[in-house]
Amino acid sequence: MNTNLSHRLKLIRKLRGMSMDMLVSRIGGIVSKMAISKYERGVMYPSGEVLFKIANACGVTVDFFNHPHVDIGKISYRFFEDHPAEVASLLTTQIQELLDQYIAVEDMTKTEVAFSNPLKDFIVNEFCDVESAVTVLRSEWQLGIQPIVSVYETLQLHGVRVVEFYYEDSELNGLSTYVNGIVPFVLINTFSNKTVERKRFTALHELGHLLLNNSIKKSNTDYDNMIENIVNRFAGAMLLSGEGAFNRIGKKREDITLKELISIKNLYGISISALNYRLYALDIISYEYRNHIFNDVINSNVMEKGWGGFPIPEVADRLSLIEERIKINSCL
Repeated sequence: MNTNLSHRLKLIRKLRGMSMDMLVSRIGGIVSKMAISKYERGVMYPSGEVLFKIANACGVTVDFFNHPHVDIGKISYRFFEDHPAEVASLLTTQIQELLDQYIAVEDMTKTEVAFSNPLKDFIVNEFCDVESAVTVLRSEWQLGIQPIVSVYETLQLHGVRVVEFYYEDSELNGLSTYVNGIVPFVLINTFSNKTVERKRFTALHELGHLLLNNSIKKSNTDYDNMIENIVNRFAGAMLLSGEGAFNRIGKKREDITLKELISIKNLYGISISALNYRLYALDIISYEYRNHIFNDVINSNVMEKGWGGFPIPEVADRLSLIEERIKINSCL
Protein backbone atom coordinates (compact mmCIF):
# COMPACT_ATOMS: atom_id res chain seq x y z
CA MET A 1 0.00 0.00 0.00
CA ASN A 2 1.31 3.46 -0.92
CA THR A 3 0.80 5.29 2.38
CA ASN A 4 2.17 8.48 0.90
CA LEU A 5 -0.71 8.57 -1.59
CA SER A 6 -3.22 8.85 1.25
CA HIS A 7 -1.29 11.72 2.81
CA ARG A 8 -0.79 13.62 -0.44
CA LEU A 9 -4.37 13.11 -1.65
CA LYS A 10 -5.76 14.61 1.55
CA LEU A 11 -3.22 17.46 1.38
CA ILE A 12 -3.90 18.49 -2.22
CA ARG A 13 -7.67 18.17 -1.85
CA LYS A 14 -7.66 20.55 1.11
CA LEU A 15 -5.22 22.93 -0.56
CA ARG A 16 -7.53 23.07 -3.58
CA GLY A 17 -10.41 23.90 -1.24
CA MET A 18 -12.40 20.79 -2.21
CA SER A 19 -14.63 18.71 0.01
CA MET A 20 -14.81 14.97 -0.68
CA ASP A 21 -18.21 15.53 -2.31
CA MET A 22 -16.72 18.17 -4.62
CA LEU A 23 -13.91 15.83 -5.62
CA VAL A 24 -16.38 13.04 -6.38
CA SER A 25 -18.33 15.46 -8.58
CA ARG A 26 -15.20 16.64 -10.45
CA ILE A 27 -14.20 13.10 -11.34
CA GLY A 28 -17.66 12.39 -12.71
CA GLY A 29 -18.85 10.28 -9.81
CA ILE A 30 -16.88 7.21 -10.89
CA VAL A 31 -16.25 6.41 -7.20
CA SER A 32 -18.13 7.32 -4.02
CA LYS A 33 -17.30 9.67 -1.19
CA MET A 34 -16.69 6.57 0.95
CA ALA A 35 -14.06 5.40 -1.52
CA ILE A 36 -12.27 8.80 -1.36
CA SER A 37 -12.31 8.53 2.43
CA LYS A 38 -10.74 5.07 2.24
CA TYR A 39 -8.04 6.33 -0.14
CA GLU A 40 -7.18 9.14 2.29
CA ARG A 41 -7.06 6.75 5.23
CA GLY A 42 -4.82 4.37 3.34
CA VAL A 43 -7.17 1.39 3.58
CA MET A 44 -7.90 1.23 -0.14
CA TYR A 45 -5.94 2.13 -3.31
CA PRO A 46 -7.57 3.71 -6.39
CA SER A 47 -7.33 2.08 -9.80
CA GLY A 48 -5.11 3.66 -12.44
CA GLU A 49 -8.12 5.25 -14.15
CA VAL A 50 -9.48 6.71 -10.92
CA LEU A 51 -6.07 8.03 -9.86
CA PHE A 52 -5.61 9.68 -13.26
CA LYS A 53 -8.97 11.47 -12.95
CA ILE A 54 -8.24 12.55 -9.37
CA ALA A 55 -4.89 13.94 -10.46
CA ASN A 56 -6.53 15.94 -13.28
CA ALA A 57 -9.21 17.26 -10.91
CA CYS A 58 -6.52 18.37 -8.43
CA GLY A 59 -4.27 19.91 -11.08
CA VAL A 60 -1.28 17.60 -10.47
CA THR A 61 0.30 14.63 -12.21
CA VAL A 62 -0.08 11.02 -11.10
CA ASP A 63 3.60 11.10 -10.13
CA PHE A 64 2.70 13.55 -7.37
CA PHE A 65 0.80 10.76 -5.58
CA ASN A 66 3.39 8.07 -6.24
CA HIS A 67 6.26 10.04 -4.73
CA PRO A 68 7.82 7.96 -1.89
CA HIS A 69 7.91 9.14 1.70
CA VAL A 70 10.71 11.60 2.37
CA ASP A 71 13.80 10.03 3.87
CA ILE A 72 14.55 11.85 7.12
CA GLY A 73 18.15 11.79 8.23
CA LYS A 74 19.33 11.02 11.74
CA ILE A 75 17.74 13.09 14.50
CA SER A 76 19.41 13.04 17.90
CA TYR A 77 17.09 12.78 20.90
CA ARG A 78 19.60 13.26 23.71
CA PHE A 79 16.96 14.96 25.83
CA PHE A 80 14.86 11.76 25.69
CA GLU A 81 17.40 9.62 27.55
CA ASP A 82 15.02 9.24 30.51
CA HIS A 83 11.87 8.96 28.34
CA PRO A 84 10.26 5.77 26.97
CA ALA A 85 11.34 4.93 23.41
CA GLU A 86 7.75 5.28 22.16
CA VAL A 87 7.78 8.99 23.05
CA ALA A 88 10.61 9.65 20.60
CA SER A 89 8.81 7.46 18.07
CA LEU A 90 5.62 9.56 18.32
CA LEU A 91 7.59 12.78 17.87
CA THR A 92 9.39 11.30 14.86
CA THR A 93 6.00 10.49 13.30
CA GLN A 94 4.87 14.09 13.87
CA ILE A 95 8.05 15.43 12.27
CA GLN A 96 7.72 13.00 9.34
CA GLU A 97 4.24 14.36 8.57
CA LEU A 98 5.42 17.98 8.78
CA LEU A 99 8.35 17.43 6.44
CA ASP A 100 6.31 15.26 4.07
CA GLN A 101 3.87 18.13 3.68
CA TYR A 102 6.64 20.67 3.14
CA ILE A 103 8.37 18.60 0.44
CA ALA A 104 5.02 17.79 -1.22
CA VAL A 105 4.11 21.46 -1.51
CA GLU A 106 7.54 22.32 -2.92
CA ASP A 107 7.21 19.47 -5.43
CA MET A 108 3.82 20.76 -6.48
CA THR A 109 4.89 24.37 -6.96
CA LYS A 110 8.54 23.92 -7.98
CA THR A 111 9.56 26.45 -5.31
CA GLU A 112 12.45 24.53 -3.77
CA VAL A 113 15.53 26.62 -3.01
CA ALA A 114 18.90 24.97 -3.66
CA PHE A 115 21.25 24.63 -0.68
CA SER A 116 25.01 24.41 -0.46
CA ASN A 117 27.09 24.31 2.71
CA PRO A 118 29.75 27.07 2.65
CA LEU A 119 31.50 25.35 5.57
CA LYS A 120 31.60 21.79 4.20
CA ASP A 121 35.42 21.80 4.03
CA PHE A 122 35.91 23.72 7.27
CA ILE A 123 37.65 21.94 10.16
CA VAL A 124 36.91 22.83 13.79
CA ASN A 125 39.73 21.81 16.13
CA GLU A 126 39.02 24.28 18.93
CA PHE A 127 36.49 26.91 19.92
CA CYS A 128 38.34 29.83 18.32
CA ASP A 129 37.81 28.11 14.94
CA VAL A 130 34.11 28.82 15.31
CA GLU A 131 34.75 32.56 14.99
CA SER A 132 36.57 31.96 11.69
CA ALA A 133 33.73 29.73 10.48
CA VAL A 134 31.18 32.46 11.21
CA THR A 135 33.34 35.03 9.41
CA VAL A 136 33.38 32.77 6.33
CA LEU A 137 29.63 32.16 6.47
CA ARG A 138 28.74 35.82 7.00
CA SER A 139 30.91 36.70 4.01
CA GLU A 140 29.40 33.98 1.78
CA TRP A 141 25.87 35.00 2.75
CA GLN A 142 26.75 38.72 2.49
CA LEU A 143 25.69 39.51 6.05
CA GLY A 144 28.56 41.82 6.95
CA ILE A 145 28.88 42.52 10.67
CA GLN A 146 25.44 44.08 11.03
CA PRO A 147 22.49 42.62 12.96
CA ILE A 148 20.49 39.93 11.17
CA VAL A 149 17.02 41.37 10.58
CA SER A 150 15.32 37.96 10.36
CA VAL A 151 17.15 34.73 11.13
CA TYR A 152 14.33 32.58 9.73
CA GLU A 153 14.25 34.51 6.45
CA THR A 154 18.05 34.46 6.14
CA LEU A 155 18.10 30.68 6.49
CA GLN A 156 15.25 30.22 4.03
CA LEU A 157 16.82 32.49 1.43
CA HIS A 158 19.83 30.15 1.46
CA GLY A 159 17.88 26.92 1.15
CA VAL A 160 17.43 25.97 4.82
CA ARG A 161 13.76 25.19 5.48
CA VAL A 162 12.45 26.43 8.84
CA VAL A 163 9.46 24.71 10.44
CA GLU A 164 7.82 25.37 13.80
CA PHE A 165 6.12 22.64 15.83
CA TYR A 166 4.65 22.34 19.31
CA TYR A 167 5.82 19.72 21.76
CA GLU A 168 5.41 20.06 25.53
CA ASP A 169 8.92 19.38 26.73
CA SER A 170 11.00 22.27 28.02
CA GLU A 171 14.24 20.36 27.27
CA LEU A 172 13.46 20.21 23.55
CA ASN A 173 14.30 23.54 21.93
CA GLY A 174 14.91 22.51 18.35
CA LEU A 175 15.95 19.80 15.93
CA SER A 176 17.68 19.66 12.58
CA THR A 177 18.10 17.11 9.84
CA TYR A 178 18.64 16.60 6.14
CA VAL A 179 15.72 15.22 4.12
CA ASN A 180 16.61 12.90 1.25
CA GLY A 181 20.23 13.57 2.16
CA ILE A 182 20.30 17.08 0.63
CA VAL A 183 17.43 19.26 1.89
CA PRO A 184 18.25 20.89 5.27
CA PHE A 185 15.50 21.47 7.83
CA VAL A 186 15.56 23.39 11.09
CA LEU A 187 12.65 22.67 13.43
CA ILE A 188 11.78 25.05 16.27
CA ASN A 189 9.68 23.98 19.26
CA THR A 190 7.38 26.90 20.07
CA PHE A 191 6.64 25.45 23.51
CA SER A 192 10.16 26.07 24.76
CA ASN A 193 11.04 29.05 22.54
CA LYS A 194 8.68 31.67 23.90
CA THR A 195 10.60 34.81 22.91
CA VAL A 196 11.85 36.03 19.55
CA GLU A 197 15.41 36.11 20.90
CA ARG A 198 15.14 32.45 21.90
CA LYS A 199 13.79 31.47 18.47
CA ARG A 200 16.66 33.26 16.74
CA PHE A 201 19.30 31.58 18.90
CA THR A 202 17.76 28.11 18.56
CA ALA A 203 17.47 28.41 14.78
CA LEU A 204 21.15 29.34 14.51
CA HIS A 205 22.13 26.64 17.00
CA GLU A 206 20.46 24.07 14.73
CA LEU A 207 22.06 25.67 11.67
CA GLY A 208 25.39 25.09 13.41
CA HIS A 209 24.57 21.39 13.66
CA LEU A 210 23.73 21.25 9.95
CA LEU A 211 26.87 23.06 8.82
CA LEU A 212 29.49 21.98 11.36
CA ASN A 213 28.70 18.51 12.72
CA ASN A 214 30.91 16.82 10.14
CA SER A 215 33.68 19.39 10.68
CA ILE A 216 34.29 18.63 14.34
CA LYS A 217 37.01 16.15 15.29
CA LYS A 218 35.37 12.97 16.57
CA SER A 219 38.40 11.99 18.62
CA ASN A 220 37.25 14.24 21.45
CA THR A 221 36.33 12.13 24.48
CA ASP A 222 33.29 14.28 25.27
CA TYR A 223 32.15 14.62 21.67
CA ASP A 224 28.42 15.33 22.22
CA ASN A 225 29.02 18.06 24.78
CA MET A 226 31.75 19.57 22.62
CA ILE A 227 29.35 19.79 19.68
CA GLU A 228 26.71 21.51 21.81
CA ASN A 229 29.24 24.05 23.10
CA ILE A 230 30.53 24.70 19.58
CA VAL A 231 27.09 25.26 18.04
CA ASN A 232 26.11 27.48 20.98
CA ARG A 233 29.16 29.62 20.27
CA PHE A 234 28.30 29.54 16.56
CA ALA A 235 24.78 30.83 17.29
CA GLY A 236 26.07 33.62 19.53
CA ALA A 237 28.66 34.67 16.95
CA MET A 238 26.07 34.72 14.17
CA LEU A 239 23.82 36.97 16.23
CA LEU A 240 26.62 39.26 17.37
CA SER A 241 29.91 39.19 15.44
CA GLY A 242 33.13 39.84 17.30
CA GLU A 243 33.73 43.03 15.36
CA GLY A 244 30.19 44.18 16.00
CA ALA A 245 30.60 43.60 19.74
CA PHE A 246 33.96 45.39 19.90
CA ASN A 247 32.59 48.37 17.97
CA ARG A 248 29.57 48.55 20.26
CA ILE A 249 31.12 48.25 23.72
CA GLY A 250 34.90 47.97 23.38
CA LYS A 251 37.38 45.12 23.66
CA LYS A 252 37.70 44.97 27.44
CA ARG A 253 35.24 45.92 30.17
CA GLU A 254 35.51 45.67 33.93
CA ASP A 255 31.77 46.15 34.23
CA ILE A 256 28.76 46.77 32.01
CA THR A 257 25.35 48.20 32.84
CA LEU A 258 21.98 46.57 32.31
CA LYS A 259 21.01 49.50 30.10
CA GLU A 260 23.91 48.68 27.75
CA LEU A 261 22.94 45.00 27.65
CA ILE A 262 19.32 45.86 26.85
CA SER A 263 20.45 48.18 24.06
CA ILE A 264 22.45 45.37 22.43
CA LYS A 265 19.57 42.92 22.92
CA ASN A 266 17.16 45.29 21.17
CA LEU A 267 19.50 45.88 18.23
CA TYR A 268 20.94 42.39 17.65
CA GLY A 269 18.06 40.16 18.76
CA ILE A 270 20.15 38.22 21.28
CA SER A 271 18.93 37.51 24.81
CA ILE A 272 20.85 39.01 27.70
CA SER A 273 21.64 35.50 28.88
CA ALA A 274 23.19 34.53 25.52
CA LEU A 275 24.84 37.95 25.30
CA ASN A 276 26.52 37.37 28.65
CA TYR A 277 28.06 34.17 27.32
CA ARG A 278 29.03 35.94 24.11
CA LEU A 279 30.88 38.74 25.87
CA TYR A 280 32.77 36.19 27.97
CA ALA A 281 33.63 34.09 24.87
CA LEU A 282 35.12 37.21 23.28
CA ASP A 283 37.10 37.91 26.49
CA ILE A 284 35.38 41.28 26.82
CA ILE A 285 34.34 40.41 30.38
CA SER A 286 35.97 38.04 32.87
CA TYR A 287 34.69 34.66 34.02
CA GLU A 288 33.96 36.15 37.44
CA TYR A 289 32.01 39.05 35.98
CA ARG A 290 30.05 36.70 33.72
CA ASN A 291 29.01 34.72 36.82
CA HIS A 292 28.07 37.96 38.56
CA ILE A 293 25.70 38.90 35.75
CA PHE A 294 24.08 35.46 35.85
CA ASN A 295 23.80 35.19 39.61
CA ASP A 296 22.92 38.77 40.52
CA VAL A 297 21.07 40.00 37.42
CA ILE A 298 19.68 37.30 35.12
CA ASN A 299 18.62 34.79 37.80
CA SER A 300 16.25 37.40 39.23
CA ASN A 301 14.46 37.71 35.87
CA VAL A 302 15.05 34.58 33.81
CA MET A 303 12.41 35.48 31.19
CA GLU A 304 13.94 38.99 30.95
CA LYS A 305 10.55 40.67 31.32
CA GLY A 306 10.77 44.44 31.02
CA TRP A 307 14.28 44.21 29.57
CA GLY A 308 13.47 45.27 26.04
CA GLY A 309 13.06 42.91 23.11
CA PHE A 310 13.86 42.54 19.43
CA PRO A 311 11.09 44.36 17.51
CA ILE A 312 10.83 42.04 14.48
CA PRO A 313 9.06 38.69 15.02
CA GLU A 314 10.37 35.43 13.62
CA VAL A 315 7.59 33.66 11.71
CA ALA A 316 8.04 30.37 9.85
CA ASP A 317 5.48 31.22 7.20
CA ARG A 318 7.17 30.15 3.95
CA LEU A 319 5.12 26.95 3.70
CA SER A 320 1.82 28.71 4.37
CA LEU A 321 2.64 31.41 1.80
CA ILE A 322 3.34 28.76 -0.85
CA GLU A 323 0.06 27.08 0.08
CA GLU A 324 -1.72 30.40 -0.44
CA ARG A 325 -0.37 30.48 -4.01
CA ILE A 326 -1.86 27.04 -4.58
CA LYS A 327 -5.24 28.18 -3.28
CA ILE A 328 -5.17 31.31 -5.47
CA ASN A 329 -4.22 29.35 -8.57
CA SER A 330 -7.01 26.85 -7.92
CA CYS A 331 -9.52 29.72 -8.05
CA LEU A 332 -8.27 31.11 -11.40
